[in-house]
Parts: sequence; C-alpha cells; structure tokens
Amino acid sequence: MLLSQQHLTNTIIGEAALNLIAINQDVSVESLVDELKVMTRSEVDEARLSQLDDATKWLMGFRQIGSRLTSGRGWSARKSAFSGSSDNDGDDIVIK
Repeated sequence: MLLSQQHLTNTIIGEAALNLIAINQDVSVESLVDELKVMTRSEVDEARLSQLDDATKWLMGFRQIGSRLTSGRGWSARKSAFSGSSDNDGDDIVIK
C-alpha cells in the first residue's frame, strides 16, 4: 500500500473512531468495521467508497488477535526482541 493510500486509510479509520466516540460507543476492530459499513451505505462519491472499502479490508486483517503477519507490522513495532544484556539495545532505557 502506498504511503498516501495508508494515510487516507488511517484518516478514514480515525473518522470512524471519532463517530463511535461521539455516540459513547466502544472503539474496537468490530465496531470500527461496523461503522465503516454504516458510512459506506450513506456515501455516494465513488472515490470515497473505494477508500472506505480499502479501510474496511485493512481492518478485517485485525479481527482476531495474531491474525496479521508480522511482516505487516507498522512503524511502531519493535524490530527485535529486547535483551537486557545485548549490545544493540544501547538506546533503551533500563531502570535498575
């Protein structure tokens, strides 16, 4: 997925999350997928419908814990496991 497409997907998912928060609903993968479906039913713009579909498909990969491949992790995922004795963890903060 291109960076601009990922940005649009994130924006649409954020919009769905804000809609849920505004009506005091829990925000979960299931509720986001449901909200995206509601948004899709009321949308008439073809480009936005495509974006909503992309966002829904992306979220569907998170319906079960561990269902996404590790290679699809985002920028916030740690590249390697933490090791308190490893030299490559020099930038980690360790409180003793």
